[in-house]
Amino acid sequence: MVKVKDVAYPQDVAFQFRHDELPGSGIRRIIRTGDLLWVISNGKAVVLSVGSERAEILSSADPPSPINNARPDGDGLMLAADDGIWRAELRGGEIAFEKAADSEEPLIDLDRRGDEWVCLASSYIARAVVGRVEPIAELPPFKTGRVLLAHPETGEIWVGADRGMGKLSVEGWEWHTYAGSGLPRNEVRDLKVDGMGFIWVATGEGPTVFNGRDWWYPFGPEVKLPYENIFCIEFGPKGEVWLGTDKGVLKLIDGSWKVYSGRRWLPGDRVFGIAPDPEGGAWVMTDGGLAHLYSKPMTLREKADHIERIRAARHNREGWVSHCELKEPGNLEEFVHEASDNDGLWTGIYLAAESFRWAVTKEEEAKRYVKQSLRALAFLEEVTPIPGFVARSARRVGDERSRKSGGEWHLSDDGKWEWKGDTSSDEIDGHFFGYAVCYELAADEEDRKLIREKVARIMDHIIEHDFVLQDVDGERTQWGVWRPSLLNRDEWWRWNRGLNSLEILSHLKVAYRITGDERYERIYRHLALEEGYALNLIEQYIADPRFNVYHDNQLAFLAYYPLLLFEDDPELRKFYLLSLERTWRYVRKDRCPLWNFIYGALTGKPCDVEEAVKTLREIPLDMVRWSVDNTFRRDLIPNPYRPGESLEPVPPGERDVVNWDGNPYKLRGGTGGMTENDGAFFLLPYWMGRYHGFIEG
Repeated sequence: MVKVKDVAYPQDVAFQFRHDELPGSGIRRIIRTGDLLWVISNGKAVVLSVGSERAEILSSADPPSPINNARPDGDGLMLAADDGIWRAELRGGEIAFEKAADSEEPLIDLDRRGDEWVCLASSYIARAVVGRVEPIAELPPFKTGRVLLAHPETGEIWVGADRGMGKLSVEGWEWHTYAGSGLPRNEVRDLKVDGMGFIWVATGEGPTVFNGRDWWYPFGPEVKLPYENIFCIEFGPKGEVWLGTDKGVLKLIDGSWKVYSGRRWLPGDRVFGIAPDPEGGAWVMTDGGLAHLYSKPMTLREKADHIERIRAARHNREGWVSHCELKEPGNLEEFVHEASDNDGLWTGIYLAAESFRWAVTKEEEAKRYVKQSLRALAFLEEVTPIPGFVARSARRVGDERSRKSGGEWHLSDDGKWEWKGDTSSDEIDGHFFGYAVCYELAADEEDRKLIREKVARIMDHIIEHDFVLQDVDGERTQWGVWRPSLLNRDEWWRWNRGLNSLEILSHLKVAYRITGDERYERIYRHLALEEGYALNLIEQYIADPRFNVYHDNQLAFLAYYPLLLFEDDPELRKFYLLSLERTWRYVRKDRCPLWNFIYGALTGKPCDVEEAVKTLREIPLDMVRWSVDNTFRRDLIPNPYRPGESLEPVPPGERDVVNWDGNPYKLRGGTGGMTENDGAFFLLPYWMGRYHGFIEG
């Protein structure tokens, strides 16, 4: 069995800084000098003292002339201004400016060449001499200079213009345009030289790499460039390449791209400048403010503790795992809970996660959370007037900190609670999965007695009402259906036949395991063999991509786990394992750690443990559901059968923060930062992976 040691890995983190003094438009450059970060615009110069999670403004000043660009110069900056070259440095806590050279025309850019500074006006190149700039060469007609590069190795002067890219030599100008070279587009926005001496060129059709003589490499689809509208390029100390775009930041590291887009990572998506830091991160100036993108060493256990703190702080509603709605985007101080459609499902998942945690660690906090969640889950059966019928959710009457979701709400007999009916099979899946894992791994005798009682009451209700959930109106609920006459003989239920057969067989097997009542085993075998439910399981996964429902995958795996864990009859197992194998073949590409670990635990076969751990590591620390839009990306190929989805999963740090019932291929998602995920979707596969030995602590 493949095992992955839970060692520290680089966890992506974003610190954002929004401040009225920081310029939001007209920004020319941000530059890092030691622990200082300079932000230069045409109307303001700001210097900040920065650390990983702080940015403190030390000084700001109006430059003596509009600044068009800047370059580092020791512990200060050299500035290309409308009236010449200035030098800026921090003296006594204040920004001081000194004039270095006068110019009759605005200077657009400048760069150091050996011991001198060369500069660019819109129509010529010049060099700085004592007190003035001295023209060197005119640009050809109809070309306007945009960016200047003095090659640090060859001393060649390169100019990026609106109509190509030129090199000035003793023979004169040598120009390259998209028509006769590897330049993807004539408008050149930035030029940088990497450690190999190659020139990287930023254009609106992507970056290209040039050796300065006869070889070009335009970045395109073959290297899965996510986006092509590039404005700036910077290099980090560990081989990183940072690209600024109008859709965020692209980072090339270890041969792969990362995309930092949207409010999870940046206060604005239009990137004006990037300043790499010595540790491999970067400060990014956007139209919405400043952000520090960096990574910190973290183990998965440390991430689990972090996410547990999030759940305890904002998602613990009297023991239920509850949705959290924010009053302002990303403001975690003011929130309300939502009594949702599936509080029983989410609480059952969390109960199982903490039960695995208790089995692995024997930590008292885990035991406390197990008992708290177990009693909250059990109460969903007690609050309704029908024995064995569980509510979707419940809330105290008049509770201002919780909001009722839509649906059927009823008043409890004692008048103290409101509970939500029309309960679905999702809820029963959550109850039986949570009860089964808790009973086996974490329950003491008092807990086991409670679980036996609840499992029996729920299963008896289902059996007595001919395998449906019957609500207070005497009618079956919309989705609580496992009846043979419907699943096997009503064509409307054809697509649910396999999944619902799997669910009821799993629930009956759990009921027999926990209570020991032979009646459940007899009914289980009757459904499995005489009603053909064991055969129904084989095609439980709907293979037609047009009808794939991702929350059904979660329901299936939560039912597979106890069914195959508790069933030892080889005749039945051959059908169940055939079903699991078929389902795994279709969902394997999801890179879902819950699917992987359940499959591996039940079969003993390789289950892509490394991919599962990679997904867990890529899940962001920020559980706020910021809006994401990946429709601009060229590296995510659209799914021809499912509009709005890609053919491969969007990386976890670049998609909406959703549970495993969510769609990992969806290109758009999020709630604009108005909700926060509880994180139990991470805790369950992590602690399950620890318990089954896939992850070594």
